Amino acid sequence: MNRPAHSLNSYSITTVIISLIFFSHSLMAKTDIVSTTGDQSALSLTIYNSNLAFVRDTRSITLKKGINQLSLEGISANIKPESAILRSKENNNSITTLEQSFNYDLLTPKLLLDKYVGKDITIVRIDTINNEEKHLSATVLSTKGGVVLQVGNNIEIGMPEKIKFPALPENLFNKPTLVIELENNKSSLQELELSYLTNGLQWQADYIATLNEQENKIDLQALVTISNQTGVSYENTELQLVAGDVNQVNENIIRRSSAKLMSRSIESLEHNVQAEAISDLYLYSLPRKTNLRQNQSKQIALFTKSSIPVKKDYIFTGKAYYYYQQIPEIFENIKASRRLTLHNKESHNLGIPLPKGIVRSYKDDANNRKQFIGEDKINHIAAEEKFSLNLGKTFDITASKKQVEFKKLSSLSSREVITESSYEIEVQNSKNSAVQVHIIEPIPGDWQIIETNFAHRKIQANQVKWEVTLAKKGKVLLQYRVRIKQ
Repeated sequence: MNRPAHSLNSYSITTVIISLIFFSHSLMAKTDIVSTTGDQSALSLTIYNSNLAFVRDTRSITLKKGINQLSLEGISANIKPESAILRSKENNNSITTLEQSFNYDLLTPKLLLDKYVGKDITIVRIDTINNEEKHLSATVLSTKGGVVLQVGNNIEIGMPEKIKFPALPENLFNKPTLVIELENNKSSLQELELSYLTNGLQWQADYIATLNEQENKIDLQALVTISNQTGVSYENTELQLVAGDVNQVNENIIRRSSAKLMSRSIESLEHNVQAEAISDLYLYSLPRKTNLRQNQSKQIALFTKSSIPVKKDYIFTGKAYYYYQQIPEIFENIKASRRLTLHNKESHNLGIPLPKGIVRSYKDDANNRKQFIGEDKINHIAAEEKFSLNLGKTFDITASKKQVEFKKLSSLSSREVITESSYEIEVQNSKNSAVQVHIIEPIPGDWQIIETNFAHRKIQANQVKWEVTLAKKGKVLLQYRVRIKQ
């Protein structure tokens, strides 16, 4: 009589016990030497912004003279196998790599059964009357959508309570393993360095900017957030971070990955990290070793700089479209943008290359409680470079704009289109202090301001700027006329 079928899709370890009748060392039956992370004598990571890292893994391994098959465990599951290089740190000519392969077809109950389709296994059943185990020979017919077994003359579906396999199939490993066949010229203990590129490691910069009461200086703290989704942990590793964009070829290779909840930790460094230029990139070396575990997101403090001068500006920026045609209403009660401008130089207590990231700005309220006031994203900022942080819109500085006149001056036979238009921008300050406001207008074509009641400055080929000072609770009316050839 056939045994009732269990769930066809479940390979639950809690209900299925898989017994492998071989010793643990037979996991690498065709391997002469197995190296684990216990052999590591040094480890270093160089992590890039773009989901890429360069690993240098040094291990003390005894090789025999002649041909060796070396299996290296503790390798990233997202390794780029074609980038792997193995060398002897003592003598570069002592070993020669003949062949290498990366095995990431990892041992699971389902994969083990898949490998045994068409082959014989032993199933164990409990005789409930005598409370004894019965061992029956069975052939695995299929594992698609469930397990189909032939037991004697019967075809059965469903998972038995226990299965025994005679051996582990070839090329099925219990962890990601790089297998290298190499030739060695002498039998000795050697320091071997394996280097390779891997995906699954990345970092990003985050900044905390605290604005002082007068809003003319900030304290800036830089942190990096490093995430590890390589499938392995990196213990006691030297860590370097590269800021800049390196070109990568998109190979569109599909690799196994798993999305898991990442743990999070914060680690502070006693000393500021030093930046070093390397081939148009910047390399940040952390002063001490750290642990970076699988599925972990770790924050590390890079540096803290105090009393950096900033200039706070209020800005209105127009649009180019209303210079092309007659528009009766443009905008009313638009809020001014708030912007902080910094100069990344040593005399301003900064002057170091800043990796791209998000700057979150804060300010203490009247009760000395820190309040969030805006955030912005910066690109890589070189030393001596100016940069700005957009904090958002202000509440109490507004502007309204209208077009007073629009006319075409060119004739119908002319190839040039010449227009002349005039505008009024009323700016209102509801603060209890005077402010300076920047009004920036993008004007298309070959333009000329022919009338204005405030001084203006051409800041780009298609941009003009007015700087207007408003008294507390005050208003200002900017008037200008512009002629455009298109």
